[in-house]
Amino acid sequence: MYGRRVHLQEAHYLEYVQGKVACPRLYGYHQNGDEVFVEMEYVKGKTLSEIWPKLSDKRRQSVADNIIHYQCVPGETSA
Repeated sequence: MYGRRVHLQEAHYLEYVQGKVACPRLYGYHQNGDEVFVEMEYVKGKTLSEIWPKLSDKRRQSVADNIIHYQCVPGETSA
């Protein structure tokens, strides 16, 4: 993924959760001016935004709890 809407923090989070949760393998990332480039494994499937409307309230809460848990990376502040 790349572009002005991609933030370096996304790569940092992905790097932090490697091996802890099911996620694409991170190959690398870099910034060129105001654009961020994140190189990662392609994983065939649906995005969270595609399946979110079909999830039960309980499952949505579980997903949100996991995101919050792993967003608290030691030594960094969350936005």
